[in-house]
Amino acid sequence: MGDRVTRWISTERAGASIGMSSQWVRQQIKAKRLPAYAIETGARRTYRIRTDDWAHFLVRYRRRSDELE
Repeated sequence: MGDRVTRWISTERAGASIGMSSQWVRQQIKAKRLPAYAIETGARRTYRIRTDDWAHFLVRYRRRSDELE
């Protein structure tokens, strides 16, 4: 009965991991291609992405990119 720890990353870190901007990651979230959780931090909304969701998104994204070549 292992307790699984949920890990989170920011849009900045997610984007940097593949050479894209945090704005691009937020566009994927807003287009509902990538699940994320919004955190209201005053005047600005911040998103957090589960690392498992990010990994699944990357598999689909890379597959689509390969199909376009």
